Amino acid sequence: MDENFLNGSFTNIFKGLKKENDARGWMLLEHLKLWREWNQDSASVLFGKVDMDNISLIGHSRGGEAVAHAALFNRLPCYPDNAKVEFDYNFNLKSIIAIAPADGQYLPAGIRTPLKDVSYFVLQGSHDADVQSFVGLKQYERVNFSEGFEGFKSSLYIFNANHGQFNTRWGRKDGSSPRINLFNLRQLMTAEEQQKIARTYMSAFLEITLKGKEEYIPLFMDYRSGKNWLPETIFLSRFDSPEMQFICRFNEDLDLTTTTLPGGIIENEHLTVWREQMVKLKWGDKETRAAYIGWNRKETDSLIACYSISLPVGSLKTGRGSSLFFSLADANENSNPHPDKKEEAIDSPEVKKILNKPEKENGQEVTIDKKKKDEKREAIDFSIELADANGETVRFRLSEYAYLQPQLKVKMAKFGFLSSTPGSEHLYQFFHFPLERFLHLNDRFQPGRIVKISLVFDQTEEGVVIIDHLGFI
Repeated sequence: MDENFLNGSFTNIFKGLKKENDARGWMLLEHLKLWREWNQDSASVLFGKVDMDNISLIGHSRGGEAVAHAALFNRLPCYPDNAKVEFDYNFNLKSIIAIAPADGQYLPAGIRTPLKDVSYFVLQGSHDADVQSFVGLKQYERVNFSEGFEGFKSSLYIFNANHGQFNTRWGRKDGSSPRINLFNLRQLMTAEEQQKIARTYMSAFLEITLKGKEEYIPLFMDYRSGKNWLPETIFLSRFDSPEMQFICRFNEDLDLTTTTLPGGIIENEHLTVWREQMVKLKWGDKETRAAYIGWNRKETDSLIACYSISLPVGSLKTGRGSSLFFSLADANENSNPHPDKKEEAIDSPEVKKILNKPEKENGQEVTIDKKKKDEKREAIDFSIELADANGETVRFRLSEYAYLQPQLKVKMAKFGFLSSTPGSEHLYQFFHFPLERFLHLNDRFQPGRIVKISLVFDQTEEGVVIIDHLGFI
């Protein structure tokens, strides 16, 4: 629906509308009222032709935030900032899709919009020159499910996609001149490619949430299940559903040794980094915490580091058909808590000033900093070990599902000094491991009696990862 009359313009630049996203959400619901009336009016050409039991709302940019406000207002008896404005909507809203959304432009009762029991899908391009940070993940974290709710939430980050090409009108320039002229637009994927990705994912999401076609769910857990439909680029996705048994979500307390699932104990051996903290985005943070885990075999005399979670017998509902899952990101930070003097010296401003005079290498000028940046980091891999109550174990590698994607760095501006926005942010990749694939490794292992999960950092010499939402489904 057209809500352009709510936009700012040059004619009201000093007295224009601000923080109007609550009005956008309200307008969506008012239009649904019209559709309901037309569907019930025997004189209407739409009489009896609209399925009001299966509704989804889709919004782009500020509209991507507004659909969440609409989902909130849909179940409230009145406007949260003024009880004299009564609501009576209660549409059967099954799902919402947010495309490169804003977040927090409207704060109901001074807080960010919470959502419950509605399926949610959010998309973001890496080269968005308007909403440059994946702030839609903040709303993603605020979507919660009741036990037994039949739905899910998922996010998709698309490398080389921008803001405007998700629709057919806004185009490659996510802004007006002269600002947009500072950005490098050659690196963007084509509009056709970006819209093909959007069509594939959004239509699959609607087929699931409005028509119950669950055969499309694997696409949201692993983009590779739809690789024949998708252009080639890098995708990072997340997935959460009510069926998941969460062992660790890292938000319930400040004790690093306890789990979200009651009775669990977390231990470590030879880690060089172990902390929990808010996960940073380019703009602020995700408003949720995660575990930062690092290892460095040089620092631990080649001893293998391990992060292990022990659980009471019978605390998990698992079996042969279960899958271990977690969300993982490359923290892209130093795993050495005690850098040697040489490393400290090179990183000191005084020494950098002296050493970073350009030198010739293969006919090109390079500096110490450039050499460090150009060093290729080893792809992070590690082993995962599951133990049952009898001490039987199975062990497999992360890379048997996929290697962890190194932190993606985006250079938006033609010249680095023209942009103050960081070039990267911490974005998760969803991993899941069906137990049936690994039971042949030990036929005595009992998947219904799992009591320990260990991340064994035996494959890559050093690294720091961020882990969140660990459990079984």
